[in-house]
Amino acid sequence: MTATTRTAPSAPRDVDRRNRLIVTGLFGVYLVLLAWLVLFKLDVPFVGGVSRSIKLVPFVASRGFGASAPAEVVANVLIFVPFGAYLALLAPTWPLLRMTATLAGASFALEAAQFVLAVGSSDMTDVLVNTAGGLAGLGLVAVMRRTYGVRVVQRALAAGTAVAVLASAAVFASPIRYGSPPDGPRPPQHSATEHSATETSPSLLGTGEEQGLTDDSPRANVQPNGCTK
Repeated sequence: MTATTRTAPSAPRDVDRRNRLIVTGLFGVYLVLLAWLVLFKLDVPFVGGVSRSIKLVPFVASRGFGASAPAEVVANVLIFVPFGAYLALLAPTWPLLRMTATLAGASFALEAAQFVLAVGSSDMTDVLVNTAGGLAGLGLVAVMRRTYGVRVVQRALAAGTAVAVLASAAVFASPIRYGSPPDGPRPPQHSATEHSATETSPSLLGTGEEQGLTDDSPRANVQPNGCTK
């Protein structure tokens, strides 16, 4: 008769499950920051006020749209790098085509939301460079996982997300704004001279009756030769 021993569940599986919950929560925080940045430019959320426009030709100027600014292109790449990194950790078995479609679909959804809510212009350039940034995040995680291990990748993402939260809060509390304010009715601007003339003209000039200039007054009957009637 042989004795059988029961082995306790391995600790790494519990740790992996706990880490997955943490990574999922961090991914949710990142998505909130991403939507806040793209839709409302780290400002108070609003709806309307920006004219709707769609630029279908990427990068170059076309039909009244200017060429894409290099700084904006780089920024749109960088903001989607964490998206690809989180996707690589949460769905490592997905094929590359499915991951690419997910990245492009998320970017397209943000551009469509800008159009529907009238909070910004929609640009196909953003969809392309956002997708490229997400793919760069996938490759970065693949390299770091082989070199340093998945734990280091998770800690790096956690640290990066924490820094992003603090930076976003600092920008929101400061007078710095990422984008231009929405269009809206603005009060007419008058110069100091115009404002002064408007306020003083009724009291200084008045009407003919207030100044005593009636038809019967001598000034009203002055002839071109200087004689009065």
